Amino acid sequence: MPLDIPKMRQVLLHGEYDISDEVYFSDPCCTPSMSASMAKDFTFGTPLHAWTNSSRLNPYYRTKNSTTFDIGDAFHSWMLSKGAEVDIIDADDWRSAAAKEARKVSYDMGRTPLLRDQAERVEDMVTAARIQLRAHSCGDPFIGTDAEITLIWERDGVWNRAKVDQIDRENRVLYDLKTCAGYAEPASWLQTNLKLGIDIRVAHYLDGANAVFGGDWRYRVVPVEKEPPHGLSVLELHPNTAVIGSKKLTRARTMLNRCLERNSWPGYPAEICQPDHPPWFESSWLERELAEADLKSTTGKDILDFAFQMQAPAPQQ
Repeated sequence: MPLDIPKMRQVLLHGEYDISDEVYFSDPCCTPSMSASMAKDFTFGTPLHAWTNSSRLNPYYRTKNSTTFDIGDAFHSWMLSKGAEVDIIDADDWRSAAAKEARKVSYDMGRTPLLRDQAERVEDMVTAARIQLRAHSCGDPFIGTDAEITLIWERDGVWNRAKVDQIDRENRVLYDLKTCAGYAEPASWLQTNLKLGIDIRVAHYLDGANAVFGGDWRYRVVPVEKEPPHGLSVLELHPNTAVIGSKKLTRARTMLNRCLERNSWPGYPAEICQPDHPPWFESSWLERELAEADLKSTTGKDILDFAFQMQAPAPQQ
């Protein structure tokens, strides 16, 4: 009878690697490592969130299949010519038993299932992105061979890992390909994604490149719209924004170190909280009060007088 020998976990040291998503997400470092996602969990959530979402720390961790990111995953695979294979399912939707089974089989094999119309949509995105990038000042960086390269490094007693979409070694630039449901206009995209920790991600990946390759590197994000005309932009963080991201990353590493030392992963405070409102909450109401007071001093009428006049139902005939 063959022995049931557990699968040995691959351990990677400082350097760059071309490894599969399966190996990467298994966390192949010497100790539980910091990823950009874990740093965001520490910053916006709690150590408990970081523990729960770690395949290395959480013995009950399970990968979750979700259709939410299928379009983005397929777009990445086709743009980078690397990553999970895409299965095109010959169906109009996922409601039939056959389509559901085909999708399940695709997920179980580590692939990305798409319906016919979804595949056509991704093809349109790739075509539009290629055309726009060829006309861009940076050109199309996603035609090189250095795609999905994993970086492993140690910093402040913490092991770290990052998987870079594309590396431009000649110009020392890391590229991050993103899909977005809204507009890819740089200022509005950045405002939305700062709430999702893009500054932390940039700081983490730049730290990895500087540690593994040496020297100074730049990080460019390329958001591409999911809807026609599939516009895109190429942007770098302002230096002041990057500094804030670095501070958040340093704090996250400190928290990971302490949690590992104590083997304690606390959640939210076990007490009644009374958080104060943000500054805009009060200022917006004060501005409204001033505007209504100005209206009354000018016209002699209260704002409610105007409201009743404008919104009252038409008299019955």
